[in-house]
Amino acid sequence: HRESLRDGGLYFPPLDTVALRTLLATMLEDGAARAALAARGRAAVSELTWEAAAARLRGLLLEAARP
Repeated sequence: HRESLRDGGLYFPPLDTVALRTLLATMLEDGAARAALAARGRAAVSELTWEAAAARLRGLLLEAARP
């Protein structure tokens, strides 16, 4: 999901098997690219905690409750 992973994921058109094959081949063959993607992915999801989600929801609810 692009909103969550941002540049920490690989994306391709859903029915484009050539694009998928190309991305998979790159990840299998290029260790540096694979490590960089893994690092970006870990950084992106490190912000996705229950605590952070609860804080955002609380803020939205407080904003919505204001007159």
